Amino acid sequence: MAIDQRIPTTSRETTSRGAVRLSAALAVVAATAGCLTFFGGFLVGPGVMQGSARGTALMMFLVAAPALILAAQRTRRGSTRWLFVWGGMSMFLVYNSFMLLTATPMNRLFLLYVAAFGLAVATLIAVARSVDADGVARKCGPGMRVRPIAVYLGATVVLNALAWLGRIVPATVSDRMPDLVEGMGIATVPTYLQDLAFWLPLIAFGAWQLWHHRPWGYVICGAALAFWTLEAATVAVDQWFGNRADPSSEIASAAVVVPFAVLAAVTAVVFWSFLRHVAEDPEFVARTPRG
Repeated sequence: MAIDQRIPTTSRETTSRGAVRLSAALAVVAATAGCLTFFGGFLVGPGVMQGSARGTALMMFLVAAPALILAAQRTRRGSTRWLFVWGGMSMFLVYNSFMLLTATPMNRLFLLYVAAFGLAVATLIAVARSVDADGVARKCGPGMRVRPIAVYLGATVVLNALAWLGRIVPATVSDRMPDLVEGMGIATVPTYLQDLAFWLPLIAFGAWQLWHHRPWGYVICGAALAFWTLEAATVAVDQWFGNRADPSSEIASAAVVVPFAVLAAVTAVVFWSFLRHVAEDPEFVARTPRG
């Protein structure tokens, strides 16, 4: 099996062991933050935002944290497919720990949110460093229809960017930027911030790489599909909780619950079409010593 010669095997093994340990720490902290946010009564600010945060927290501790540690262990034992879940759950926890940190007014869980965000960023970096992208690409079989997958991700990026810019640009031109955060109890919209600054460009780059059959395209797009499957489901959940907390608010709407649930299902199907052409290998990719 080929190993990237620019990174000595011992360095890759150390990185992989560190990634698994960081994942375990992140799973504990994220699950704790999620449970306390959902059950603890620590949230402050508008009711709709509290409800939305509780929905996000529910998905963090109920789905993302267990899936992260399971994926890390399965990848350690040689699973290629679980590597994409590992990366996707790391992305999800970076995204949503940032949301808890910035989309809720400061409360007594602030330092716990900081710890979750820091660990999530460190875990994502460690997972990325553990990957032999060329090895991943070789495990993706010739039957995989990479271009339709790249188009699906690219189209989602474009539609998402247009939706955000369609709100931001008119507000900027008319000097009505405060209207974007009216009723939210926060100073800016963290979804716009992280999507436009980082996540949408990253996934657009991954889709372009996948279109050209380049190794990092497989890695980024596989992880992005896992991330977006759970994120779409999370939006449905947090909108339901937010709307239930304050039905009069326009910030959360019950009308988007079903569309986002459908989007989650569609993305899950695309993700499965990706995974079914990925070969498993008992000696693969995130090379972690046993014991």
